[in-house]
Amino acid sequence: MKIFTTLSTFAAGSSYQQPKYDDFLERVSDGQKSAGWGHPTDRIAALWSLCPAMTAPANGQIVCDQSTCALVCDDGFIPTGRRRSKCRWNNTRNFFWKKTLADCETCTDLPGPPAGITADCGINAIRKKKCLYKCDNGSEISTSSGDFLQFSAACSCPRPDRICRWKSRKVGEIDAAALSSWTCPNPTVPTTTTQAPPTSPTDPTSPTNPPVPGICDANKPSTCSSLTTAQIGLENEWTCRNCFRINAHYALPPTWQAEDFLVIKFKIPVSWTTWSHPIDSVEALDSLTWKVNFAAGANFDSGMMFDANLMALQSVSMTNNAVFDDLKSCPCSNESEGTTASPGGSFTHYNTRDSDIENGACGLMWSGSNLGTTMFVALDQDTDYDSSRNCGRCIKMKCECTQSQFTGACANGQETIAIVADNCPDAGCHQGHVDSSTWVWNSVSGNETPSIYDGSWEFVECPSGFLPNPVSQIRFKTGSSQFWMAIQPSNHKLQIVRMSINGIDLPNGGVTGDVGENFYFMNDGLVNTFPFTIEIENSNGETASVTINSAAEIGDNFFVDLDALV
Repeated sequence: MKIFTTLSTFAAGSSYQQPKYDDFLERVSDGQKSAGWGHPTDRIAALWSLCPAMTAPANGQIVCDQSTCALVCDDGFIPTGRRRSKCRWNNTRNFFWKKTLADCETCTDLPGPPAGITADCGINAIRKKKCLYKCDNGSEISTSSGDFLQFSAACSCPRPDRICRWKSRKVGEIDAAALSSWTCPNPTVPTTTTQAPPTSPTDPTSPTNPPVPGICDANKPSTCSSLTTAQIGLENEWTCRNCFRINAHYALPPTWQAEDFLVIKFKIPVSWTTWSHPIDSVEALDSLTWKVNFAAGANFDSGMMFDANLMALQSVSMTNNAVFDDLKSCPCSNESEGTTASPGGSFTHYNTRDSDIENGACGLMWSGSNLGTTMFVALDQDTDYDSSRNCGRCIKMKCECTQSQFTGACANGQETIAIVADNCPDAGCHQGHVDSSTWVWNSVSGNETPSIYDGSWEFVECPSGFLPNPVSQIRFKTGSSQFWMAIQPSNHKLQIVRMSINGIDLPNGGVTGDVGENFYFMNDGLVNTFPFTIEIENSNGETASVTINSAAEIGDNFFVDLDALV
């Protein structure tokens, strides 16, 4: 018999409201540290220990407080009757239990699904067995109740018979016979003119640096230049399993022309399905490398902008780091907005956040003295900010020696490093535009009067002044708990591209989907049992982690040290 006690003293007749059973479970899950959930003793409610000893059922334990004892079933098991009972007293029966506690039952595990269907099974936030079903090929599961892209089933033991069964809101009751009838037809993939990959590379020694076509201008460099995932980035596209979208949006120099092309090397084999103007065609250079050609006479006055839909031919975490191996512009006519000497880059000053940086779009806070409290910038909301993926990164910026509008301006400016803490949504912002705090503006401009100056910048590793803590940290958002939490990386030297719990990438994490408001990674019930390990990974593949052992380690704006600086 397992009996755990925590006693609290209540005055007889004090106000008491019995908590909901799910709230009770949450309160006692952390080693019974929170007491007061039991009914206080009074004229007829006696201390629980005065009543006959209870025997815990199989797969459960009994927890007691004041006059009340409650049944807590093991994970995956469900009470099939009375879940709480009070110790009573009267002259006739002396000390007795008002009700008999239930047993703990569960559903028999379902057999594996038919070939082509994946079952992701575990324990949900209210301790019940649950399975999520999907087709491996991204198509809809065909059932007798209809076709569904995915659906879940949970174990329940409803009244009146209290027999435990698997049920789904979409397909109803599920047993082995029903499950065996499910099928996954082949997905419909749009027809394309994509050339099949050759059996061997055209140039096995350098597939990502093909020769420049002879029709290119004589002033074109003869080699390709690297692009970044801030210029061509990945977006999740849930039209089918393993489908994704890539998006390009960046400025072009005057030397760009339609005969130039892109080379994209993936880490996994892919199939191109559809693409937008100005792409004319794509062709394979080898099994992983593709050349992107542009339509003759295409208009690039607004820079490079296109979308393309692709399908990964093997399962992979949809992150830039996991999907892209190399991105190049060929020939080298396309220097990056946001790498080095970016054409069209400009610097301005804003002071609306000078004393209120925590309310910037990134929502950053720091646990110690940090240069970021003064040396911070905002990037263009629609491009370089990259949906908060670049929050907490550092940039190195410098005014141009020759200014297009203000001759001689910025002459005393210094090369300056600042941290990205906000976005710039104004119509005046554009890709390559940096809106600076007062301190950054004074440094980079040489204490010039606020204006708009030409400049260039690039992402760099954050120096020690922006890293006051010896190791990277995470911060829990206000309202975080065992069953829902939002987690923000902090004190990191490079871009954070992934966060996982117990090896499972957080939904919409991996900085390739929406990271979430204010650069938070979201754990909405994915993992909710202690202990669990949180790990972050930066753009160099370095990782840092920490193990959370109890709810006491999760609190409003708690900072938690990881085991390394990444």
